[in-house]
Amino acid sequence: MKRPVDYEREYARTLVPKRLENASQAPSSSPRRTLRVRVYADADYRSQVLRWEPGIEAQLRRATDVVEGQFGVVFEVDSTRKWDRAGGSQDLETALNQLEALDAGEDVDLVIGLVSALPIFTTSHHQLGVARPFGRHCILRGMDNPEEHKALLSVFTHLPDQERETLYRERKLHKETSVLLHEWAHTLGVFHVQDSHWMMHPSYEPAQAAFAPQTQQHLALSLRHLPQGRRDREAQQAWARELKALLTATVWPDWEGADKESALAWTERALSGQAPLGPEPASPILPADRRRIDEVIALDKQGRVEVAAQQFEPLVQRYPRDEQVQVMACYLAVRAAPKLPATRERCESTLSRFPEQVPILMNLAMLHLQSGSHAEAQALLVKARRQLEAQLNLRGGQLGPARTACRKALAAHPEAVQAHFLLGWMAANTRAGQEARTHLEQVVALEPAHQDAWKLLAEQYRTAGKSSELKDLQQRYRTQFARELR
Repeated sequence: MKRPVDYEREYARTLVPKRLENASQAPSSSPRRTLRVRVYADADYRSQVLRWEPGIEAQLRRATDVVEGQFGVVFEVDSTRKWDRAGGSQDLETALNQLEALDAGEDVDLVIGLVSALPIFTTSHHQLGVARPFGRHCILRGMDNPEEHKALLSVFTHLPDQERETLYRERKLHKETSVLLHEWAHTLGVFHVQDSHWMMHPSYEPAQAAFAPQTQQHLALSLRHLPQGRRDREAQQAWARELKALLTATVWPDWEGADKESALAWTERALSGQAPLGPEPASPILPADRRRIDEVIALDKQGRVEVAAQQFEPLVQRYPRDEQVQVMACYLAVRAAPKLPATRERCESTLSRFPEQVPILMNLAMLHLQSGSHAEAQALLVKARRQLEAQLNLRGGQLGPARTACRKALAAHPEAVQAHFLLGWMAANTRAGQEARTHLEQVVALEPAHQDAWKLLAEQYRTAGKSSELKDLQQRYRTQFARELR
């Protein structure tokens, strides 16, 4: 007769994660290749994982066991470093931006930032990790989960402690390795698949054990072109050319959708010389994603704010440098979860990148008011008023007050792009050519995607007879936008 412990042991076996293996057991035809990895751990992660340095080394060895046989890839720690960063660990996109600003990683193949585990259970890869597509950086959470551990203890009341702890540890190690490989693949341009059987599905599952065959092709292709594809324009274009051919020739329902369109858009930018060799600038929003934005706005108007925020999150990850998307992400976060630390973190990060955006200033001011921080709220409202005054005075033809407001804005934020542009525009219209050129040159340097600034600056160079400067500007514009500056 079976005892209660026997029934629990049988059930426990169904919860053991699938062993991560290569889809192909044949040895790689490529030479063995070492990928050097630099690792940063923030204070929250270090407080949760006391022996974090040997821990990440073991995590990378497990990842090597999965990919070495097929791709000839070996992950090797270049260095481990403490990461004393501002803010908490709730918003992964903020952490990724901070990591890229801290270390460009040009001398290594991968830069990993380790942040704290979530206090709640989740299977969403967007909450477990994040990476920059076609980049070098990713963020990984700690995978200790008190809720899951508590659940196993409560379900398996007859199972010996050692067996319960072994089950929890096996599940944790599987998740650590799977999430690391998922995010590493994103840095090679690999995107999500729709079948939850595979590791590149947007949600993590313990039954996931391999990359889909089509994903394996994508990985192998990208590895052939790296690291040169991140350093040399011709090598990048060769990578893009081969990847475009693969994506257009492969008909597979699991690959269809906005993620594939985004990857194809990168190949087009690379082939036209517009994709940077460093971090990606703002990417054009794809038509399908514009439709998604309209759907999210409709949900918000219907009062379904939480659903709207959830459906918008993939776009926040896909367009980290798009002003419209990031401003809307702050707005939705404030509407859906104003008391969460991650909401304030997200809005502050967005404000640091787009300091002239009045909606962000207003939303942050509201968060401070709700938390009782009246002085901070007042300072943000003053900045918002300055921005609004500048815009309103300019539209009403009152250039004097507009100039004053813009100069005050620059005194507080020297890199406020909109203030520079407005001052440049006003100077151009009052024949103050030198002042116009100074401000417009600042706009082009701070925000290369600001096409109006390029065109107005070209006009100023022509008016001043600065043919050399105009020729240089036209060449830079051609490189940036793959078309002529008229």
